[in-house]
Amino acid sequence: MINATGYAVYALHIYDRWGAEIFVSDSPGDSWNGRLRNTGNECADDTYYYILHLTDHAHETTYNGFLTLVR
Repeated sequence: MINATGYAVYALHIYDRWGAEIFVSDSPGDSWNGRLRNTGNECADDTYYYILHLTDHAHETTYNGFLTLVR
């Protein structure tokens, strides 16, 4: 879970290695469960790319990086 308390805008996007978006959320309470859009088939054990965009009243911050899904 990502602690995003105090931010007016929260946007998390997770992509597979081919650039297909497999998860998107605008709520910090939503977590990716390792399935396509959280309801479809299980995603493969692999490395995924994320972009997290946060905005509060005065600042905009974007984090990005890789995460590895291992079952």
